[in-house]
Amino acid sequence: MNPSVPPAPTSPPVAQPPKPNSLDQQYAVLALEPGASFAIVRSAYQKLMRRTDPTRFEAGTEAATQASQIREKVEAAYADLRKALDPSASRFSDLGK
Repeated sequence: MNPSVPPAPTSPPVAQPPKPNSLDQQYAVLALEPGASFAIVRSAYQKLMRRTDPTRFEAGTEAATQASQIREKVEAAYADLRKALDPSASRFSDLGK
């Protein structure tokens, strides 16, 4: 090392933002803030399902394909949030066991 050159300053480590949990990601798919009530989740789900109905678009178009892809993501997000937020969601699933 050259004694006439001062060492380069080191910067403090950059704090990483917390990684979102799975439910936070599902809220984001529905364009909601994490922690929204189940009633708000259901309302957002219904609105998005209407907007992404593939029959609203000409069959075989890119728009219809995109609507179907978005719809699948919305359905999956809603299913996860419903399971977590609605205590009656699994009420009938245990009957067959």
